[in-house]
Amino acid sequence: MINKFIIIGEARSGTTSLTGSINSGLRTPENRFWSNGIESQPVLGEPFTLLFKRIDDPDPSVARNRPLYNYVHGENGFFTRLPERTKKFVEPKRSPEFKIEDRHDTPQYVFDDVIDLSYTENNGIKEIVRGESYCEKLLSATSRCDYRYIHLRRHNHLAMAISFWMSKQHNVWNFPANWPQNKKFRQNIINKFKDFDLEPLDITELERHVARLDKRKKIFEDIKNENWITVEFKDLYSSGHELSYNTYLKIVDFINLDIHSETFNKCQGSHTWVDMFFGNGKRVTQDCVYDKIPNLKEILSHFNYTKEQLAERI
Repeated sequence: MINKFIIIGEARSGTTSLTGSINSGLRTPENRFWSNGIESQPVLGEPFTLLFKRIDDPDPSVARNRPLYNYVHGENGFFTRLPERTKKFVEPKRSPEFKIEDRHDTPQYVFDDVIDLSYTENNGIKEIVRGESYCEKLLSATSRCDYRYIHLRRHNHLAMAISFWMSKQHNVWNFPANWPQNKKFRQNIINKFKDFDLEPLDITELERHVARLDKRKKIFEDIKNENWITVEFKDLYSSGHELSYNTYLKIVDFINLDIHSETFNKCQGSHTWVDMFFGNGKRVTQDCVYDKIPNLKEILSHFNYTKEQLAERI
């Protein structure tokens, strides 16, 4: 039996790729859909952020391409099954103007209710570090359950900040895995990414972002125990295949997940599976991408960095 788990890390630390690899592997023909047609989510991605999002789009094809959103907000979805007290708190705030930074007043019971329901329905959740108070409430809720924690850690905070603010411009946060049914969708995203003309990155904003990451880097260190595992970004996204593969094995062994079974990886083979999600073709901010930043030289000079240091690969 798979141990219930939480994938957590700062934005741009690999949490989405890890979530995608586990979700894609666990979705089988037997468990892929709920009875009402909403696609199942073995790992529920960023539930607290998603709860507050409302996507009103009349185009049915757009809705179909958002299975996670449909799972949460669709008919008889996750949101509808939450206790009434949490629905009453969340509903008035579900507007585009209500950002995650404005939700410091979210009460503890919202975290408790979301975790209680997710612990029953999902194998795990993925969350992003959003500040000390946010993490305190999240961990207060999750500590009541028998979770294992996978902490993805990235030491190069400037690379994280650059990656974040580049993605804020072109809105490409992750490439889909490279398999036949994704070919056209994946290529469209790659083309959008390649053809996008980046504007200069704000050095002051980068400084603030790095400072926030520096301040938060020890947020989990004092509470880690035998239920925690720390995974280094550079190992998971290593240029050496065996290191990436062994790092992934370390993760799945920790949660007691058998990736060698045909039902998990759809006969792709476990080595191929790791390459799909963590190989060179999966990482958005590849080495050559930095050259697209108009003021790269100024950024490197300001932070006393070289472009090679941003690569962060072994």
